[in-house]
Amino acid sequence: MMHRAADFGYVQRVAARLQRRIDELGEDLSWGAGHADLQAKNAHLSRARASRGSRGASQPNGTFTFFDFDCGGPTWRAFDLSWCRMEAAQAKERGLWAAFLRGYRERRALTRADQLAVPWFVLAIHIWWMGLIADLGPQWGTGWFDTFLTQQIEALRRWEGTRLTGK
Repeated sequence: MMHRAADFGYVQRVAARLQRRIDELGEDLSWGAGHADLQAKNAHLSRARASRGSRGASQPNGTFTFFDFDCGGPTWRAFDLSWCRMEAAQAKERGLWAAFLRGYRERRALTRADQLAVPWFVLAIHIWWMGLIADLGPQWGTGWFDTFLTQQIEALRRWEGTRLTGK
């Protein structure tokens, strides 16, 4: 897409900046099995409902079920958490990310390096997403790809300008 040379250059600069930051955090980042596409549409929270067991007692359900593991595998834990961070920001619900972190920390500790990496991995999500959609172009079609690129690059610029200033 020759008409997007400036955008391509911008994405390359953001990717290089991201790489430098991840290299700085280096070995302090947690690594392991991950979903790698942990967005709300790939999770289901069942509604708490009363079910009558053999003793007639109400049993709350309210459990999470995650699905769509086609991108799953070894990854940085902060990458998975960055999906939650990005979705909390997109929901524009104040306090949602803080509430998520409180709940997360009730089950598992979160290192300082992982916390620092989360906003950076939001950049990685957008870059990864652009590559994934470009790769799927032959199957999905490309008529809408230019608009998609514009949306993703605008999201990169917004995130970088509001969440990563001075870093």
